[in-house]
Amino acid sequence: MCRKFLPFAFFLLTFLLLIGPASAQKMMDKVYGQAPWQLARGEYYFRVNGVPTLVFGRNLIGNEAQFVDYFQQMAQAGERLVRIHLTQSVPWPGPAGEVDAAWAARWERIFDQAAQRGLAVIPVLGVWVDWNNGSNQEAWHDWEKNPFNAALGGPAATPADLFADTPCQQRWLTWVRRLVTRWQSRPEIVAWEIFSEVDLVTGATEASAAAFVTNAARVIRAADGMARPLTVSMSGVKDWPLVFGNPAIEITQVHPYAEVNGGFLSDLLLVSVHERLRRYGKPVLLGESGLDARPPGDTLTTAERAPVGIRHGIWAGMVSGALNARMLWWEDSYYPPIVARYQEIAAPAARFVCGMDFTGVRPVEAVISDNLRGAAVGNARFILAWFRDAWCNPPTWPVRKLSHEIISFPDPGGSPSWQVQYVDPASGKLIAQRVITPANGRLVLTLPTFQDAIGIKVVARADVARASSP
Repeated sequence: MCRKFLPFAFFLLTFLLLIGPASAQKMMDKVYGQAPWQLARGEYYFRVNGVPTLVFGRNLIGNEAQFVDYFQQMAQAGERLVRIHLTQSVPWPGPAGEVDAAWAARWERIFDQAAQRGLAVIPVLGVWVDWNNGSNQEAWHDWEKNPFNAALGGPAATPADLFADTPCQQRWLTWVRRLVTRWQSRPEIVAWEIFSEVDLVTGATEASAAAFVTNAARVIRAADGMARPLTVSMSGVKDWPLVFGNPAIEITQVHPYAEVNGGFLSDLLLVSVHERLRRYGKPVLLGESGLDARPPGDTLTTAERAPVGIRHGIWAGMVSGALNARMLWWEDSYYPPIVARYQEIAAPAARFVCGMDFTGVRPVEAVISDNLRGAAVGNARFILAWFRDAWCNPPTWPVRKLSHEIISFPDPGGSPSWQVQYVDPASGKLIAQRVITPANGRLVLTLPTFQDAIGIKVVARADVARASSP
């Protein structure tokens, strides 16, 4: 297990108050958030206790006891990040614009339980389902329960009122301001998600969503003395440049669900993360993912060998360049009949990267054969890669043995020799270990025999020697 969470945020807050608001703002221009979790401008991973770190996480829903069980399972699996839709799990109480004290206290007890286990939280302040009336035949719509609905005494005639300059938006922003002010001193909160899947709000447009995000960000910035980073999301891999390109947003997102790509979760995830990194030059949060966004039933989500496809997605996330991995939906907590299948599925990947410093890590170009699919990330000191058998595809994910596959990477230039470890992604067990040297500006690897998929860690030997010395 790899956990490092020292709650010294109150020291940081006192320090910022002592040095004065001007100096504090200058510092926050460079680093978003608070110790022990921060996001430095120009970096692509959260700094955890000062070290850029890839983290694994989950989307959770349930009662308080269920959250405690999930948090314990996460801690045991080496996972660190929780994304929570605040208006789900229990009814969202009114009146519109007011923070219900009992509702907020319930979440605070849950946040306390997360903090006790070294977990960080991203609260999702707004959720599309509350602002969708089902007019486009969406599977979920809770507009009829929303306290902002005029039919329930609220200020909104339609869901789209939230995204316009209306009393509805002003009262929602008041609610956000009060909630952020109440929670701003909680060190376990590491970012704010303004809204989940803004494009699914009934009547939303790209321009109206972008204006709404700007207004919400302004309110949150004024209420949050710790200047945590802000994010927002859209459904699937949809891209509204006015939203993700908004200067107020520090973290973009992807929500890859593979039914739009024939069930190829890992492939869709890699393409979408790389596209976000290239287009916006911002960190990418893997907010949600899965084999199918539709309710489980006759879908790949409940297929017999679905865990193979999910594991592919987890390891692909690890080497995608996203700041996190895992972050499933149905499999994390939203469909209890299958949740038990996935409690430990990310543990081998979490152990694989435990303790690694992701400073300067970016996607790395790899030359591979037609038998392989996958990706790599790295810096001057290491390369992490994952490749699956191109034949191991949905819906049955068949396996075969592959031998002597050759791959290569550009020489990072950080060492005259490199230690290579090959692991089985399913178990995390070492398959083989080699020492290689660069040739003609590249690191060329001949893979050992494997089936399904293989994880690869290439580390500068000087770093290996330092890590092994007493």
